[in-house]
Amino acid sequence: MSGIKIENARIIDPDTDRDEISSLSIKGGKVVSEEPSADTIIDAKGKWVCPGLIDICAYMSRPGQDVNVSFANEAMAAVASGITSIACPPDIHPLLDNPAAVELILRTATDTGMVKVFPVGALTEGLQGERLAEMYTLKQAGCIAVGNAIRPLLNNEILRRTLEYAVSTDLTVFYHPEDRYLKNNGTVNEGEISTRLGLPPVPHTAETVAVSTALLLMEQTGARIHFNSLSASRSVDLVRKAKADGLPVTAGVDISHLYLTDMDVDNYNANCNFVPPLRSLEDKNALWQGVIDGSIDTICSAHQPISLDAKAVPFAMTTPGAST
Repeated sequence: MSGIKIENARIIDPDTDRDEISSLSIKGGKVVSEEPSADTIIDAKGKWVCPGLIDICAYMSRPGQDVNVSFANEAMAAVASGITSIACPPDIHPLLDNPAAVELILRTATDTGMVKVFPVGALTEGLQGERLAEMYTLKQAGCIAVGNAIRPLLNNEILRRTLEYAVSTDLTVFYHPEDRYLKNNGTVNEGEISTRLGLPPVPHTAETVAVSTALLLMEQTGARIHFNSLSASRSVDLVRKAKADGLPVTAGVDISHLYLTDMDVDNYNANCNFVPPLRSLEDKNALWQGVIDGSIDTICSAHQPISLDAKAVPFAMTTPGAST
């Protein structure tokens, strides 16, 4: 059987701590140690060869669109980018707040056969932030964690109760740290850009107060929390300290926040409307430092297949997010 040889690639294998420029041989669809006679040789200079990537937050359909309608297209885009596993947030259609919806997306993924999906179940019924969802049945259906997407919870008592329930079901809570009262109707980072453009601001404290509160409740309940998308430098500091104190907290950042700042919102660039909002250069640098020192555990795409029409309205009315 003829084989394939990939030469001059940066080969990364986390299982063996391998990270080197080398060659790789494939025979019968499997990596082999010996070098078979290769009828195909690929010069991969400047490219990486590694296990399929896991995207911890990506949407497989447009807002309001049934997930089975566009799943195949989104899956093909993921595979083309080297992503073979995806954690799907609960705010898709249908909402992942019941076992039937979870089973639907898992079945759709199986039928499509391109990417593996790990559903994140709803933290509250209908993501309304009030009544706790049936976490046990969601876990039985296949959910690997629970969260409320970017929807707010009614109050901190609800957060405490959801954390306690998550502990009893051994589920991690994916938490979007945002104080809805401090955010109010804000759309961009509080600072020079929000003032110049006259757009309602989102202060850093809308995030840092929520992070602080969640960490205190996490310590009280013994829950595991993953902060989905940090954006503020102070949030990274809080997580770094919590880890040093031994709390089982993890944190992530959207890739957009590692490369863009609130200055990119200038001229009302709707493509840079994100939740959380893009922050300052100082915040961006702090996020990078968090990635480097391990305070931030994950980088996700936060991919959302949003139509052009959803961005062709005044900035404050545009749908946050972007196809990444």
